[in-house]
Amino acid sequence: MPFHKSVWFTRGWTLQELIAPSEVGFFAHDWSPIGTRSRMARIITKACQVYAYALTAGVDLNWVSVARKMY
Repeated sequence: MPFHKSVWFTRGWTLQELIAPSEVGFFAHDWSPIGTRSRMARIITKACQVYAYALTAGVDLNWVSVARKMY
């Protein structure tokens, strides 16, 4: 299954889990690394419609509007 079609993106707490930490790592079922939130921002944006800017490591989310985070 392609990463952006994962059931994880349909869960209710995904947004908070995705943008609250300073960085997020993604792993395959065998624990091999897939990538990080900031490196996979375009794919994640496609999967859950969160604005890519809000997914970039080091971005101060206090300066990003709620509307922009939720895209």
